[in-house]
This record gives sequence, C-alpha cells and structure tokens, in this order.
Amino acid sequence: MIVGVCLLVVYLPVLTTRYAFADDYRLLSPQWTGFARADIGDGRPLFSLGVSIAYRLAGGIRGVAALRLLSVLAIVLAAGALVVQLGAWGWGRLARVGVAVSVGAAPTFQALASQGFNFVAPWALVLALLAAWVVERSGGAWLAGALLTASVVMYQSATMLYWVVPLVLTVGSGQDLRELGRRYRMAAVPGAAAMTVGFLAWRLGGLFFPRAAARQHMSFDLANKASWYWSTMLPRAVDVFSFTGRTVVVVAVLTVVALGVFVAVKGSWSQRAFIALLSLALVVVAAAPSLATGETWASYRSMVALMPYLLVLTALALRALSRAVLGPRGSMPALAVLGALFAVALGVRASDTVANEVARPQRRELGVVRSVLAAVPAGATIYVVPASWRDTLAHTVSYDEFGLPTSEHSGEIEPIFYRAAGELRPQWRGSVVVVPSAAAAPAGAKVIDMGAVLRSARKHDG
Repeated sequence: MIVGVCLLVVYLPVLTTRYAFADDYRLLSPQWTGFARADIGDGRPLFSLGVSIAYRLAGGIRGVAALRLLSVLAIVLAAGALVVQLGAWGWGRLARVGVAVSVGAAPTFQALASQGFNFVAPWALVLALLAAWVVERSGGAWLAGALLTASVVMYQSATMLYWVVPLVLTVGSGQDLRELGRRYRMAAVPGAAAMTVGFLAWRLGGLFFPRAAARQHMSFDLANKASWYWSTMLPRAVDVFSFTGRTVVVVAVLTVVALGVFVAVKGSWSQRAFIALLSLALVVVAAAPSLATGETWASYRSMVALMPYLLVLTALALRALSRAVLGPRGSMPALAVLGALFAVALGVRASDTVANEVARPQRRELGVVRSVLAAVPAGATIYVVPASWRDTLAHTVSYDEFGLPTSEHSGEIEPIFYRAAGELRPQWRGSVVVVPSAAAAPAGAKVIDMGAVLRSARKHDG
C-alpha cells in the first residue's frame, strides 16, 4: 500500500497533465486503421493488438491519460511483488519500501509511465514475473510457458526478467549452487518454449511486414556490439540519476554486485565465485534483445529488465556486504535509512523528470500548435517544416523518450495539427503538408516553421 501511494505520487504529473506525446497523435488519428505493422514486424503482435484496442477506446487526449495509468498500475504491481519477496527474506519495512520505490521510480519506468503508447510493456514485465512465480511455487510448466509466451510477444525486453529471477531468489535467500541449478532446470523448458515462439514471431513479423529498422535484423558484429553495450547502454542503466551515465559508476556497481553475491550465497569458494560470475553474465542476458539485433539505440524502455535487475541485485549485495562487516543487527538500520534517502531522492528526480521533460513540454507544444492554427483560415492549406531536437521546450533531450518535441517527428506533424485543429475548430477542413524547408513550399503558401515557433515559445516562457 505504501509503495503504491509513493509511486502514484511520483507519477502524478503524467496522470493529471493533459498531454499526448509523439505516437499518441498518430494512434488517435481517424486516418489510423488499426494494427501497427511496425510492432508486428518487430515480433510484438500482442503489443500491437493491445494498442489497437486501447486507442480505439481512448477517443482523445484525455483517454491517453488512462493508458498511462495502466502503465503506472503495472509498475506498482511489480514493485509490490518485490516488497512481498523482500519481506519473505526478513527485510524491515523501511528497507523494503526504499528498494521497491527506487526500482519503480527508475528511468526505465519513467519512460514507460509517461508514454501512453507503451502502456503494454510494463504488463509484459508483470507476466514475466508471474511466470517466474508459477515456476518457483508450483513448477507449472504449461502455465508458466503460456504466461511467458504472452510476455515475449508483447515486449521482448521485459520478458528477459524471467531469466534473472532464479539467481535473485537464490542470492536473496542465501542459498547455494544446487538450489540455483534446480531453479534454472525448472525454468528452462517453459522459458525455452516461450523464447522459441518469440523468435518465430520476430522472424515472421519481419518477413510479412519488412522495414529498414535495424531491430528487424540480427547483429553479428560482436566486437562493436559489445563496445556499444559497455560504453552506452550499461552506463545509462546503472546511473539512474543521469541521462548520460559514466563508466566508472558501472565498474563500481558491478564490483559491489560480484563481491556481495559471493558473500551472500553458500557453498565452496569456487561455487560462490561461479554464482558471482553468473550474476555478471546475466547483466548481458537481461539486455539480450538489444544485443541480438542491429539496433544501437540505448533507449530506457529497452532496459525494463536490465535496470530493475541491477538495482535489486545491488541492494542485495550491499546488504550481504554490510552484514559481513557489521553483523546482522548492526547493518540493517543504517542500510534502511540510506535506502529510504536514496528512494526519496530518486522519486523526487523521477517526478521532476516526467513533469518537466515530458508532460509539461508536450502540453505546451500542443498549445503552441493551437495558437498557430488560430490565425489560419478554415480550409487553408499549410506547409509545415518539422522542428529539430534542439528546439525542445524541455530542459534536456534523451533519445525519443525525454524532451524531444512531437513536431520533430515528420510523421506526427499532420496528426498533431489535425488534433489541435479539431480542439480549436471541430469543423476545420484545412490540409497539412510536411516539407523539409520553407523553400520547398510553393511561392506565397502559408508556411509554419515549427522550429522557429518552438524557439519563440521557449523565449517567451523565459
């Protein structure tokens, strides 16, 4: 209950601010016919189906807020499951809440909570957790396989959490290599079956709905991919307070994780060392979909399994190390307080980020478009030049998740203009034509340079 309230407060800006963002406008457009071919082509047919149904029901921008609420509820459920498990391991209430809120407020969930069109992804994570729970509690391979299959054809990156759960359970329980092996043997069959279905969905999707996107193709350039992962994706996954990330933080966190896992588990020196090395190897497994394809886009939404894994494992490692140095009783009060302070800091940061890098800039941008259209006669044809990422109304830009103007996407220009026109004048019957520059428009035509418009709005806002 406490964790849920905390996370609802963190994400209050995305629930109470009336805005849409990027793909939201296209999906709300009357011209959009349904199933998103791009998502099916990426091997996510259930994601596509969910989005198709949801946006037909959403009706407008206010309805998109309901989709963001669904994202937040899934995040709360996942964080609640973590609270229960930490309690089973003997963690105190303050420590449990601190870790769970920190995980729920991580940048990967900030991205998913603030984007209505990605509301399916957190539920794929919930399904992966349910599959792992079924395997752990009853060994029900059929049910676990069905849940995990649904997860993988919704959002592959989220499904990878399934493969790290056995290790996390073993480390958190302080068990040995035999118990770890037992868990992975039970997880192997449903996991392998679901991964096979997911791979086939990805290959068939790319076959029937091909496009130039790198994520539709396998990557065999192992050296460059490993370099990208180490220098770009992993630093961003580890440094939860920064959009840049630093390699020194990666080294520090992975060192703490390896040492803490070694101390936490039981067995011979070599067995404990093996589990510690496996915990590091799973850092790669948690990001497998991003590493397997040609895409070099280290988006936060693709870290939906990697980031929670690192945060939880770091918490377990710190607990094990502090207990080894200070003893069981001497370490817990200090760790609980530090964890709570960390959670408060990250929660405040998360709330500020979703408010000032997504919700408010996107609301302002829609208002700017409405203002521009107010001066355009009904029935007129306007030529619109897309903005650049540099024209953001936010404080910073991180890929297409934080700060990027919707009007930077040429494919979203028409939808946002038609949406703004519909709110301003429902009977507006004008035409919107996207051009790369003002020079490309006919002589004497009405040209709207969105970059100049947003820069003017930013200057006016101070």
